[in-house]
Amino acid sequence: MLKTTLTAAAVVLGCAVPSFAASLTFTADLSGDQEVPPVVTDAFGSATLTVDDVAETLDFSLFVTGLSLDDLLDSLVASPLGPVHIHDGDVGVNGPVVVPFTFGGPAYQDTADGFSLTVTDLAFSAAAGISGTALSFDDFLAELTAEGLYINIHTDAVASGELRGQLAPSAVPLPAGSVLLLSGVAGVAMLRRRQKARG
Repeated sequence: MLKTTLTAAAVVLGCAVPSFAASLTFTADLSGDQEVPPVVTDAFGSATLTVDDVAETLDFSLFVTGLSLDDLLDSLVASPLGPVHIHDGDVGVNGPVVVPFTFGGPAYQDTADGFSLTVTDLAFSAAAGISGTALSFDDFLAELTAEGLYINIHTDAVASGELRGQLAPSAVPLPAGSVLLLSGVAGVAMLRRRQKARG
C-alpha cells in the first residue's frame, strides 16, 4: 500500500515539478533534555543535514560543545555504527538506527570546546547497508519531512545517549518546486504513519 501511495505521489509530483535535483535541508538543536529519559548535561550541539533527492546522498555537519572525542562511547567508536547516528523515532520515542556515522578519518575532529563531525556525499544505500534499516530512501525522506527522525550522541557517561535532537525542515526559503515536493512528501509521511499505527 505504501509503495502504491509513493508511486502515485511521484506521478503527481512528476507532472507538477520540473525534473531537477532538490537539495533539501534539515536542522536540529541537540540537548540532554530531549533524550528519553532526559539527561542532565552541560553539553549541547547543532546539526545540519542536506539531502540530494536525485543522487540519494547526504551531507551532514555537527558541532558539539562540552564533549570531546574521548567522551564518545568506546564500544560504538569501535563499531561500524559509530557513536553518532540518525534514528527513526518521533519526539519522546526511541527508535532504531537509520544512518550511522562510522568513527574515524577526518570526519570527526576535536575542537577547542568540543568536537565536530562532517560527512559529504554519503550514499543512503551505503548507510542503510550498515544500519540494516528497513526504510527505503523515499520512506527516509518522508520521515525527515514529518520530523520523525532524530540525531543521537552516545557517550561513556550515558551509553543510551547524552545528546539528542529532532531533525526538522529548515526555515531557509526553498524554490517553489521544492515546496511542492516537500508538501507531497509530507502527505505520504502522514499516510505512512497512519498505516504504521494500524499495523
